Amino acid sequence: MYEYYKISQKSRYALRALIQLALQNSREPVGVRKVADTQDIPTRFLEVILSQLRQGGFVLSVRGKHGGYVLAKKPGQITVGQIIRFVESIRPDDSGKLSKPKRIKAGDFSEKWLFTKTNASISDIMDKITLEDMVRQEQECEAAYIGNYVI
Repeated sequence: MYEYYKISQKSRYALRALIQLALQNSREPVGVRKVADTQDIPTRFLEVILSQLRQGGFVLSVRGKHGGYVLAKKPGQITVGQIIRFVESIRPDDSGKLSKPKRIKAGDFSEKWLFTKTNASISDIMDKITLEDMVRQEQECEAAYIGNYVI
């Protein structure tokens, strides 16, 4: 069976951490603990992720008592696709390649074609959505959210 993109928890945490930094909307560094607490990400795991993101040029680290992380680029210059590909080199699952089957059945080739097109579409979408788009969507949804208060 062919599969779509597989996005790991690590990639999701990386994306959420970058969205959190983008939501800060300032050049003031944000501490790892604050991001971890706000996004409910294990602190040690987040430290590893942010270190990788620093190496990839997505964030800058600031040392010191008031240190932390800031985005290295404007949110509109970072795409979801760039983040995910960097963190885990995520590509469409290669298991869709036809190995030497014992018997070729009707639909094998068209199914491979279908999932190749699907994966290409997912990549295209992720390469068009920026952190800025994610932040805007988050802010719009938060503004429209009405909690269900029961008295």
